[in-house]
Amino acid sequence: MLRLRSVLFALVAAAACSAPVEEAATTTIDEVRLGDATDPIEHLRVIAGPQANGRATPSPGLDFAKAYVIAECKRAQLAGGLGDDAFEQPFALPDGARTSNVLALLPGAGPHASETIIVSAHLDHLGPGFPGADDNGSGSAAMVALAHRLPKTLDRTVALLWTTGEEKGLRGSAYFVDHPLPTLPLARLVQDINLDAIGALQDTRFSLLPDGTARSALTVDLFREAAAEMERPFTRVNHDLDAYRTRTDAYSFVRRGVPAIWVSEGLTNPNGGGSLMPRYHKPTDTVENMLAENGGSKLRRMTELLARTIEKLAAADLATE
Repeated sequence: MLRLRSVLFALVAAAACSAPVEEAATTTIDEVRLGDATDPIEHLRVIAGPQANGRATPSPGLDFAKAYVIAECKRAQLAGGLGDDAFEQPFALPDGARTSNVLALLPGAGPHASETIIVSAHLDHLGPGFPGADDNGSGSAAMVALAHRLPKTLDRTVALLWTTGEEKGLRGSAYFVDHPLPTLPLARLVQDINLDAIGALQDTRFSLLPDGTARSALTVDLFREAAAEMERPFTRVNHDLDAYRTRTDAYSFVRRGVPAIWVSEGLTNPNGGGSLMPRYHKPTDTVENMLAENGGSKLRRMTELLARTIEKLAAADLATE
């Protein structure tokens, strides 16, 4: 069993002071034990656990979750996305409160290292009483697992972006694309793969919402290839999310011309269509209910699918798409 050393995080005082009144989250990550750092369920138990306290933007609970993500990225030997080992991109909300996105980089090792695949997921949720295990602890936890799982020898660079303020109107992703970092200009982004709610419902199918570009169409093909190559293949890929197109962080990237795909567990009808999963934005969106539904198999399988697809995209010939 792996064991993380005790780490004390000095959280941003301004963010804590401007947070809604709530029970303060413990700011010490003390000897977190992981059976397998590549297992997203291990990370989900922390991100959607009691210390994260619903991860409202801003709040001590969200700061705890960000600190955990950063610690795991460092443990996986990823670089800070803002240079000089800096992982946080601070920004202000419309009401003046401060928060930050988290960005980590897995530098490319091949001739296309200057091209970047960005994988995004919102880390925030609604606050106390709303654990947000699926929305979007699932996508956030999968990205932490990917930090440990992806090989360090990929041709292209992979950026992992955990946004905040999504539940307040896509604030974090909007800030990221509207204030491009000198270390990661938008012109270098070849594809955004946005993960939002990927752990619920049946583990035999998932949904994709591409933006209509040729690049995203190629990436959809790579998802299908990867799904078919798994030991237990996914049996169905649905395209049933169009009604929600402007409600996820992928839309921020589309707005600025970056090819983007929303990856989701899908809607309630296994054959496509229906509604969002029944626990959406409810106190019942817990790790325990996700495990009762599918044993954690959906999130684990989606993480494997993502790793396979990202590896394919990192090696793809994009000049002839």
